[in-house]
Amino acid sequence: MIRNYIKIACRNLSRHKAYTLINLTGLAVGMAAAILIFLWVRDELSFDRFHEFADTTYRVEFDQDYSGRLFHVTVEPWPMAPALDLELPEVAAASRYTSVGDVLARAGDRSFYENRIRYVDPAFFEIFTFPLISGDLGAFGRNPKSVIMTRSQAEKYFGKQDPVGKSLTINNRDDFTVVGVMEDVPPHSSLRFDMLIPVEFLADSGIDMTRWSYNTVPTYVRLHPGGDPRAVAEKIRAMVARNQDDGAEGQTYSLMPLTRIHLHAHFGFVHSGGGDQAVVIFSVVALFVLLIASVNFMNLSTARASTRAMEVGLRKLVGARRGHLIRQFYGESMLQTAIALAGSLLLVRLLLPVFNALVDKQLALSWHRMGGLGLALLGITILTGLVSGSYPALFLSAFQPASVFKGARYGGARGAGFRRALVVLQFALSVLLMIGTGIVSHQLDFLMNRDPGYALDQVVYFPIRNAYRDRLPALEAAWERLPTVAGVTSAVYLPTGIHSNTDNAVWEGRAPDLSLSTHLTWVDYDFFSTLNMKFVEGRPFSPEMATDGESAFVINEEMRRIMGKGSAAGARFGFGEMTGTVIGVVRNFHFESLRARVQPLVIQLQTENNRWAMVRLRPGNLAGSIEDLEAAWRGIVPEAPFDYRFLDHEFEVMYRSEARMRGVLRAFSGLAVMIACLGLFGLASYLVDRRRKEIGIRKTLGSSSREVVGLLTRQFLRWVLAANVIAWPLAWGLSRSWLGDFAYRASLPLGVFIMAGGLSLLVALLAVGWRAVRAAATDPADALRYE
Repeated sequence: MIRNYIKIACRNLSRHKAYTLINLTGLAVGMAAAILIFLWVRDELSFDRFHEFADTTYRVEFDQDYSGRLFHVTVEPWPMAPALDLELPEVAAASRYTSVGDVLARAGDRSFYENRIRYVDPAFFEIFTFPLISGDLGAFGRNPKSVIMTRSQAEKYFGKQDPVGKSLTINNRDDFTVVGVMEDVPPHSSLRFDMLIPVEFLADSGIDMTRWSYNTVPTYVRLHPGGDPRAVAEKIRAMVARNQDDGAEGQTYSLMPLTRIHLHAHFGFVHSGGGDQAVVIFSVVALFVLLIASVNFMNLSTARASTRAMEVGLRKLVGARRGHLIRQFYGESMLQTAIALAGSLLLVRLLLPVFNALVDKQLALSWHRMGGLGLALLGITILTGLVSGSYPALFLSAFQPASVFKGARYGGARGAGFRRALVVLQFALSVLLMIGTGIVSHQLDFLMNRDPGYALDQVVYFPIRNAYRDRLPALEAAWERLPTVAGVTSAVYLPTGIHSNTDNAVWEGRAPDLSLSTHLTWVDYDFFSTLNMKFVEGRPFSPEMATDGESAFVINEEMRRIMGKGSAAGARFGFGEMTGTVIGVVRNFHFESLRARVQPLVIQLQTENNRWAMVRLRPGNLAGSIEDLEAAWRGIVPEAPFDYRFLDHEFEVMYRSEARMRGVLRAFSGLAVMIACLGLFGLASYLVDRRRKEIGIRKTLGSSSREVVGLLTRQFLRWVLAANVIAWPLAWGLSRSWLGDFAYRASLPLGVFIMAGGLSLLVALLAVGWRAVRAAATDPADALRYE
């Protein structure tokens, strides 16, 4: 019996090749899209879960209340980690984790600049279980000048030799002993490093690790089983209150679970929601595309089922029972969904490299790690097969042979109403995705094209490393002499990311109850002119004013607004015991993402120990200008690589999550529209075939081809219009919610809604119109001979 069912199912599939191809293609594409996004979501949710103690590991964080606004801080004072180990019995281990920027590392004749060296406590290895290949963790704790390297770093410096016991020189000054080699850090780790050095080395190099007054270093803790994170956080607050001069006023501590850091980490006033928000949005997109494909499958299966009434009557006449027919129809549906599943897996294999490039990952469809994906695919296959097979299985199997042979028609208003609802649903989802794509693109264009308040184009920047810091003045002078250079400057922070802040700014007239976080940066004399920053009053720093390096401050417009002064130039200003005068007010510029409003900023003069050099090039031959810079570099710093980057790229990085979202939405909204049109074309073909005799009669009675085409397409266009009526309000509300994360946002463009509606009508017209035109052009005689 089962063999007979399979044979009949295969005959039905081969007899209606066009419908079968449309059905299976749409469902396979929808399943493939869902699988791709599932792989991405699973990767995002898997970060840091490979550690043995992942469920009891946390990062210490706190919220600082500034007059009702919460500033979220993810770094802590240097002494906190040792104090946690000593004072809190719930803490099994605590470790600091920090870096000091780029360093020059050398082993023999191999030297490289490294920016992923991290300084940690020995307890780091009691918290995180990165696999150790060789070496002795105990030696790491005994010797401040010891280093543990990853496998790839060990090969880079020592080739195939065993590096344990060998020497690595940092910054041509300090010799470190390699005490261990560990596996490379997995890609789904929120901690990224190539080498680890004991944090005690920084104490020996002059950093004061006893001060509780500065929040500087990320601190991780592992709690004993059963430890309550909230209770520990309150004890940490009490500990800080005992040790800080202000008693940790306005601070609320919390422990961020390690497994949530990748998606939920943020610093500052605004929580962007970029991580978990993307997971939710991509999951919804996958659900929409799969739902649209499933609707197609159900719609065509339901439409075609009504043509099998005669088959049902004959089978019942020769003795088939209703249960036999139900099993047959369900079996046919399950067979088709299984074929579609196989096709979707093949598509995933083909599309995975393109998708990886789109989302910047290295995802793989590995059968041994299918896990939840395998169960999800099995569930999708079974559910789609059952739902799409329900109409023929439950409705057609109830037909009575006598009624069938008397010519009774089935699948009338009830079936047509169901199909109409499905078409409206799938096009509403397609329009919703198109509008979402348009809104994301519009907002991203708004962000990228908004004037940040400083020059972005033609600005090249370089890290200033200790190895050649003393030659920086000569290098800057050589660059300034180049005719292709418009300006040279240096600063502690790039203008795209100023992260230092303080809460002890003072000025005359400051309200005693005002709690304020002020951002700080340090720049040289040419910072403002090189980056084309405009002053609204006062002046920039000048080498002709000897006091500028000691007691002069430049503030931004937001700081002036908070100070409540119409004119701030000449006002007394300072931080704690450091007092001076505001010499100028620079126009507000965006030194953070445009998700946040411009914060108050204070700028001081510093000509030494800056971290970044910036060069603005004149418009023209960019490649030639870079070659000129490199030639000057080679003449002054021949031993160091010419490592340059563009400032506009740094600006774009701030909106990488939005750019990724736009790319994914574009791709999958296009797939959704394609699948919907594929189904509409199949449904139109079916309905035209069913009405072929009616078309012949109408043409015989004088109807023109144009009237016939209008008759056939009108109902489909009404369905698509109804879909737009449903989708527009939903898209409006969801778009406003998403844009609410941005302090600076574009207005909702009506054109995006009109474009999505017009495009949906156009593709529906093309999908249905082609089939309608062919039907209208058929000779009436042929149509009347049909069947």
